[in-house]
Amino acid sequence: MKKIILLLVSVTTLSCVTLPKMVSVQVEPQSEEFSSSNNQDDLYIKSNTWMVERFNSAKSVVQFSDKEGGIVIGKYLMAEVPNVMGYGVVSYTDVYARIKIQVKDEVAKITVTPEPFSIKYNSKSVTRPKDDLFSKQSAINIINDLILDYGNFIKNDKTLDFYKN
Repeated sequence: MKKIILLLVSVTTLSCVTLPKMVSVQVEPQSEEFSSSNNQDDLYIKSNTWMVERFNSAKSVVQFSDKEGGIVIGKYLMAEVPNVMGYGVVSYTDVYARIKIQVKDEVAKITVTPEPFSIKYNSKSVTRPKDDLFSKQSAINIINDLILDYGNFIKNDKTLDFYKN
């Protein structure tokens, strides 16, 4: 009798559980070149400084830098995406992008390559991913903001004043 009751309770409990659905997201790399009046060394310092200042999470890191080659590569945490798992349980997925900056005399190129990511959502409570969840457009907006911010940082002639004094 105990086994039958246990079986009924288990079946009832499991029938209430909804499995999360997955939505895969792939975003194309974005790149842009910026002209500057600075030499390669100054552009490298500005680029490295920009990365260090923008990487405000311990999960974002500069992975490689070569002053002579004029290259800085980093892994940037774009977002921590909440995943609705049911019964109010939320887990998080980290969404990263690789940022590669190449500099030569008077030219800086930034390339942002986001890693593919998936969003989980509860199929009973959400018929499609909500607009307020992290989406492909959210990733594109962050990438465009990063590129614009980098361009403004590179063009600012006062950026190096602090480091030269």
